[in-house]
Amino acid sequence: MEIRHLFELENDATFQQLNQQVNSFNTLKILKLENHEIRHSNILAWLLNPKENHSLHDYFLRKMIEHLILIEENSNNPKYETVSGILNHSLMDSHVYREVKTDQNRFTYCESAT
Repeated sequence: MEIRHLFELENDATFQQLNQQVNSFNTLKILKLENHEIRHSNILAWLLNPKENHSLHDYFLRKMIEHLILIEENSNNPKYETVSGILNHSLMDSHVYREVKTDQNRFTYCESAT
């Protein structure tokens, strides 16, 4: 599936209706994983990493950045134009950093394997 098809889906009324139905269903809650933050981090790191095997490239990372840029409180930030300019470029060389547990039972950040 091409990225262009995903963008077309966003504007499709049937897809939007289906999306609302799916969003009312919480897989993590059903699996009793809603309180397991490390697993959430694993999922997010996988989705946001454009080089992962989901074959959606930088789609999720781009959508996350778009969402953060469009939050009204960010529009007054002096760096708004610079950050929004990022979306004019490929994000395929981006790196995802996430937390890992150390031997001392603390959390630190490291780059995910790419």
